[in-house]
Amino acid sequence: MNRAASAALLCACSSWPVGGALVAAREPALRRTQEPASRAADAAPSAAEWTNAYGDASSGDPARVARALRAAAALIARTREPADGPPLEVLQFACALALLPDPAATAARPARLEWVARVAAQGLAELRALAADARDGVAVTPESLAALAVYGALADHELALAECASGDLAAAARRFEEALARWTEAGDWRHLLHWDLVDTLRVDERWRAAERAAGEARAALATGSPGREIELRAALVETRLELDLGRLELAARHFARANALASADDLATQLEFGALLLASDQEDPCIERMDALAARLALDARAGSVDAEVDAQLALRRGIALAAGAARDPARRARAAADIERALPRLAGEQRLVALAARGELALDAGDAAGAASCAADGLAALASATIAGPGAQARPQRTSRVLAAGGVHALRARVAVAAHAPDAELAAIEHALEASWRALLAAWDELPEREGGLGFLQYGARRRILVELCALRLARRGSADTEASLALVLDAQVRGMLARALHAPPPTAGEARALLSPGQMLLVFVAGPRRSLVWCIDAQRTTCEPVAGRDELRPALEAYAALLATPPALDEDTAARRARLRASGARVAAKLIPERARTAIAAGRALALTGLDTFGSVPFEALPDAAGVALGARCAIQRWPSLPVALALSRRAAPPAPHAAVRIELLAWAAPRIDAAAPLTRELPLIPFAASDWQHLSRPWPKSRKRLWSGAEATEDALATSALAAAGILHLQVHGVADSARLRPRALALAPGAHEDGLLWADEIERLQAPPLVVLASCAAAHGPARRGDDAVQHLVGAWLRAGARCVVASEHALDHYATLELCARAYERIAKGAGTAEALRDARAQLAAAERWSDPFYWGLVQVHGLGARRTP
Repeated sequence: MNRAASAALLCACSSWPVGGALVAAREPALRRTQEPASRAADAAPSAAEWTNAYGDASSGDPARVARALRAAAALIARTREPADGPPLEVLQFACALALLPDPAATAARPARLEWVARVAAQGLAELRALAADARDGVAVTPESLAALAVYGALADHELALAECASGDLAAAARRFEEALARWTEAGDWRHLLHWDLVDTLRVDERWRAAERAAGEARAALATGSPGREIELRAALVETRLELDLGRLELAARHFARANALASADDLATQLEFGALLLASDQEDPCIERMDALAARLALDARAGSVDAEVDAQLALRRGIALAAGAARDPARRARAAADIERALPRLAGEQRLVALAARGELALDAGDAAGAASCAADGLAALASATIAGPGAQARPQRTSRVLAAGGVHALRARVAVAAHAPDAELAAIEHALEASWRALLAAWDELPEREGGLGFLQYGARRRILVELCALRLARRGSADTEASLALVLDAQVRGMLARALHAPPPTAGEARALLSPGQMLLVFVAGPRRSLVWCIDAQRTTCEPVAGRDELRPALEAYAALLATPPALDEDTAARRARLRASGARVAAKLIPERARTAIAAGRALALTGLDTFGSVPFEALPDAAGVALGARCAIQRWPSLPVALALSRRAAPPAPHAAVRIELLAWAAPRIDAAAPLTRELPLIPFAASDWQHLSRPWPKSRKRLWSGAEATEDALATSALAAAGILHLQVHGVADSARLRPRALALAPGAHEDGLLWADEIERLQAPPLVVLASCAAAHGPARRGDDAVQHLVGAWLRAGARCVVASEHALDHYATLELCARAYERIAKGAGTAEALRDARAQLAAAERWSDPFYWGLVQVHGLGARRTP
């Protein structure tokens, strides 16, 4: 893009007449160049010398153009300050020449660009002064100001991009900001500077600064009339930023805008679309786009105009997209292998490592151990090259990218060596290299600050794959003797979750994990790798580790089951047929997800604690059927821990202070608030039906003096903030959930507006409250947030309430039926009032509703989950 832009500027410059539009501003500069009578050989160049170079560059003769480049370099070296400079038109011509790539003067290019930026800035300042000085009678047109600004902006832009390429992202961001401050007349180049600043801040993982810069760039776009390319650039940058922030709805919106703006000729842009689709786990749409682009490239190839680099990039990205689903579709495996094979000869550096790792994994999936070993050997050879392993002053994101690429190769080596029963010395060497990659990833992660919306260390499959293969290799070498040591690697990753950081959670040991378990309870710790996953089963006696299905294999069955379960049964639907579909679909998930030892524990009705399950995505574990067709959540008391470090931090949390009142309030409830019918997020919400009889049913276990209800207009955010929450036992919220996709944490609870509040209770506002030990969110999708697998719940309302002081939160990721949820909570409260733990009370309530004809469908009781320490009795 930059070379094309530079060439276009030179062509435009070559078409200018010598007088041109800038003649009014030219005369003072001409007078200055004519004043000196004589100069030494190293004096500032004359107008004639510039004009000769101008003629050569305009000739169209390659030899004369090359001579013009050499002459321009020499003239630039002799040019001192604008006061000694050439006429303005010739100065612009020199700027254009200095911006063109010159193979013979590559080393001098940065200095030439610096010269252009400096001279253009000084010339622009002079023109502004002339325009402000009415006594000279000089008319300075907007075009004359914009002309120099374009050259300066282009020079600063290319210098900043060079700093980005070298890894000096901080310097690049400073240059972009400085350029924006001075090139106010640069038109589309100013817009490009702005959006490249946003992208640089994003790559440098300075998300708050990137968001601020994006807001300013949007405002600038709204006041101007940018071209299609600028609009396309803005849409792509915003798509990337929203993906990084986990706001998938906004990312999809920007992505659609970029797609509409792209033309058939935007091959590079369409490749970028494919990369973004892959980053958001949308393999199938990515494959469709890559197929369409491949058809276009086939036409170009027949015409002899196909770009080999574009073809290699297309093949690599489509191959990786196909490989993601290869575990469930052998036909995709063959296509993926063919694409990556076609790309490999043209790839270098980190991309070659990524391709070799992907190709080796495909070979292993197909049973081709020799092919996988060959890819691993090629990857090891590539790792030895300076372009991969060279130190360099790289920014943290670039270092992480290198480590991930290297770790992918070592993970492939580990899988190949274990499958081949390689000698222990070889396994030890691979383990050392793989663990070094893992430790480097942890160290790079520790440099990141805490982020409001969360950032999952295990969000992306490459990290999970390295962790799974490292654990599997250690277990293969040392067997059960290494089970707890390999578990320590997982806990070391969990302690880096954002909620664990916020709670100052220490890394727990297996012994501390056991201490959290109630008698007879089992803890399952999951880590989902793309090709295979591991689960550690911990109880009072021992710790074991078992393999389960990889995420790629499990994903289709899991998504199909979750979609079926979250759809309410239709009035005219065949109940028996729906139940059979749910049972069959859930059984497929359970068979792939639950290890044998856990199945035995479930059959015995033992309580379960789960952590790491979110690395698979959304898993409605409580509704899954066991071998007898009974839902796990109706057979076992199940609690979900955001992570083991978070559970340990919650267990160490001090008990709530004793209430000042003589009689303790056990149940505080906010129900059916009178929401703002005019506010954008709440105006279409229906009223929640909540009668006095509903309150009596819900709160029946407690006498009037030990419960309190706020409803209607009094169920305000103000009342919640001023009530003695911390001294209560349970907070129940029977309210609507709303979402604003523009926020980092998009979910909120809709309460009644108060004197000082709008009624929308967001995560950051929740965190300023003092929550009671148990919070029950009878609200749609309160546990739903951005797709941040492995980020320990910080991105949704569950994490906010835990951070505010709760030890247990009951919530759902899905839409809930009002009456069924009310009934479920009422039955659970009967058990809680008698001393049962929250998880056991919910288990009993689920079993009761499942046995009742009206509520027997698992949609009504299988979507509510217990997060946090649910085995303990509520104080």
